[in-house]
Amino acid sequence: MSLQKTKFNRRILPRWRSSQFAAKNADFLSLSVSKGEKHDDGSSLTQKIVDFDLQPSVGVAAELMSSARLLNDDPEAKRAAHYLVAHAEHAPKSILSLAKRILTGESDFTITESIPEHQVKHIRTQLRLQPRNAMLWSDLARHYASHGDRERALRSMQTALSLAPDHRWLLRAAARFMVHQEDPRSAHKLLANHPRTRHDPWLIAAELACAQVAGRVPKYWSQAKDILRFERFAPVHISELATAVAMFELEEGQRKNARKLVQKGLVVPTENTLAQVCWAQEDRHLPDGLNLGLLVNENHAAYEAEYRLRMTEGDLLGAINSVLQWAEDEPFAARPCSELAFIASITDDYETTQKMTAKVKQLDGHVDLSLELNAIFTQLSAGNFANPNEPFRIRDRLVSIGEETRSGSFHAIANLGLWEFRHGSADYAVALYKKAIEVAQKLRNHESAAMASVFAAREAVLAEDLSAEFFLSLAHNLVPKAKNKSVDFYLRKVDALKLAPDQKDLILSPTSVADYLSVERQEPKVLRIDHTPKGATIWLRK
Repeated sequence: MSLQKTKFNRRILPRWRSSQFAAKNADFLSLSVSKGEKHDDGSSLTQKIVDFDLQPSVGVAAELMSSARLLNDDPEAKRAAHYLVAHAEHAPKSILSLAKRILTGESDFTITESIPEHQVKHIRTQLRLQPRNAMLWSDLARHYASHGDRERALRSMQTALSLAPDHRWLLRAAARFMVHQEDPRSAHKLLANHPRTRHDPWLIAAELACAQVAGRVPKYWSQAKDILRFERFAPVHISELATAVAMFELEEGQRKNARKLVQKGLVVPTENTLAQVCWAQEDRHLPDGLNLGLLVNENHAAYEAEYRLRMTEGDLLGAINSVLQWAEDEPFAARPCSELAFIASITDDYETTQKMTAKVKQLDGHVDLSLELNAIFTQLSAGNFANPNEPFRIRDRLVSIGEETRSGSFHAIANLGLWEFRHGSADYAVALYKKAIEVAQKLRNHESAAMASVFAAREAVLAEDLSAEFFLSLAHNLVPKAKNKSVDFYLRKVDALKLAPDQKDLILSPTSVADYLSVERQEPKVLRIDHTPKGATIWLRK
């Protein structure tokens, strides 16, 4: 084992994307209500139009163009863009480039959400022209958060909120940022106390999720239930709200109610909804039959959901591609880095595991126990040490973990078994692996017991120890019970290693992953989904 996938409670917290990409998301759309009213979007677009009409300039035009584009007001965005093109000699290249794309109708954003340094320079240039552009301040906060600079990220987000305190998207982004800053109580307080939240399904969904993270009772629970009961809003606007309520129901054991709510949330789902439902099926035993595969394939930005589906199917190479896109989509978040570290471990890409562990520490300031133990596993497996005393420091750390924690004890014991095979006694190693498997089984952790048996078999084969047959037989007995395609994948590697130990460098290499994959994709029962303003028409296979 020596490997363990980190378990966590996923909540349907708002996404925090760059303002350019977020402008295309559903939570930027106006809320259509029963009387045809439109909720105030919290922006100052009207004032910017007045300012531009009274005293046009490159700076005012840039602000108007940015705000109009974010709020899908094409005529005003193009009017400002025309002015900027006409005064091209005074406009920064980045602003001018955006104006030209708006006028030609070209896409103004490519999904590479990790913000490179040259883009940051553009943000700062735009801020000099538009110092009161809250979206740009949010983008700057996101950049700082992506580099672990929490203080400057906080100052930038506070500036953004002070400039647009009533903007729905910014409120959701700020709440997500506060949770990232490990301050979920402030995130919940921001949404629970804001006067706009009561009437906005997007904000209520975020309030419910933040309440779960903060361990508080949600303030707008009854409003959430009423909105879902009376269906005042279009399906796209209640997707995350229905899913947020469903997660509460699921934790209370109300699986039937949860399933109905999830189905409501999947009528026109956001990618965040898709990721939450995939997680719920995986970790909360939400019933299947929701045709998530087709819905995920339809969504161009459902990277996290796609990653979870690829892992379920056993497609590790597809999962790696998806988790890399997820990490680009949320460069400030440690979760995709942690997931990538796990996949890298299981595919013998030890260097990537070490890099991702360091990235998680940069982002969060610490690493959780499972990730630390996975990193130790990869270091022992690779045999790369800074100095001759490093293995013994690692051994002492593993002993300390085994003594101090119950939850990670079997993981630490298995790693000690690996340590003994590489640096100590094979007899001790066998005893330690057997103990790790026994502890994991007592805790009904079938996945960890199977993983321990597989890696014990690997080490025994490499050491040419007589216990190899025992551990390999045990692994073949335990792996089917684990129902984990990653463990099954590595068992095929160990079987090949047993037959050809002289090929160990090739078999235990990231380049050999495709040779041992067994991908199982179920043909969807749904042929296609046609979305309409009233909902979705689902075409089923007979």
